[in-house]
Formats: sequence, C-alpha cells, structure tokens
Amino acid sequence: MAKGERYKPFWGAAVVTDLEALASELSLPSFDLLLIGDGSGTTRDKASGWACVAWNRLIDEIDIHNGAISCGTNNFAELVPYVQALWHFDNIYRSICRPGQVAHIEIISDSEVTVRCGNGVYVRKGNGCLWGAIEWFEKCGLYKIHWNHVHRNTNRFSKRCDWLAGESRIALEKLRKELLDDT
Repeated sequence: MAKGERYKPFWGAAVVTDLEALASELSLPSFDLLLIGDGSGTTRDKASGWACVAWNRLIDEIDIHNGAISCGTNNFAELVPYVQALWHFDNIYRSICRPGQVAHIEIISDSEVTVRCGNGVYVRKGNGCLWGAIEWFEKCGLYKIHWNHVHRNTNRFSKRCDWLAGESRIALEKLRKELLDDT
C-alpha cells in the first residue's frame, strides 16, 4: 500500500445504511462517532468478553473492537468496550481535529445501568477505574458523550456484539480451564 493510501473498507454500503437507519430510529442528533457495544460476564472470578462496533464518520471508518479478560463482572464487561473504542478514536481524532473542535459521540448499550450511569442519572460507583477513563475523555474538552439505551438484541449490531462478547468470554474461560488442567 502506498504512503497515505487508505485501506479499502471491508464493509459494504448496506452496513452504513443500517447504521444510519438505527441512528434515525433512535432519533440521535448529529454525531461524529457512534458506538454500539455489549459485554458478557458472570461473576468477578470468571472470564468476561466484550465487543463494540465503532462508526467514525469523520474518516468514514467502521471498526470492530473486541476482547476478553480473565475475570470481570457483567457490568465491567458492559462498560469496557466503550473505553477501548474511545481510546482508539482519541488516537485518530487528536491528529485530525481543528483547534476548539469537539467531537459528538453517541453510545448505544442494552445495559440500562451503564446508560444511566453514563448520563449521570445513577452514581458511577462500581467499576471506578473504567468510569475514571470515561471521565477523562469527558473532561479533556474534545468530546461530548451521550448514552442511549436499547433493549437487548433489537438491532443487528447489538445482536452481533452480544454474540461476539459471549463467544470471547466462553473461549477465554475454556482456555483458562485447559491451562490449569493437571491431567
């Protein structure tokens, strides 16, 4: 690939059309970044997984952020995809934004607790380290973040994030058991 040449997008026009339709259905205001994510966890001593679709309209890019961690609650898993996606966006945005420009970010989650904490309706008590990261993005002056609740698996992106988060959690839990198996 030549210097300065962009990767060809791996998504088709239908993906963008569906993202636009979801934003319209939810009556989202104009935004620069749309994040749709989900987490999968059980108890704090078991693996958890997460996934997030990130649509950066400023550079016409769609990314999938995904991961798993050896231990973490479901509430942890519901929040961590947004920290990862915001970190990724921040690395791009700082190189392209104009002085004083603020990026508008819309986050979609099926976790009512996460959304209410995100919008300040509930106190951000649990998972303070993750909320601390979110607050860093909120307070740096570059981002305006708004959280939106949807019911579980009500759109294709939430469904796929739910599936990928669950598969990531299950795969890591299986690997942990295999690693610790004495037989």
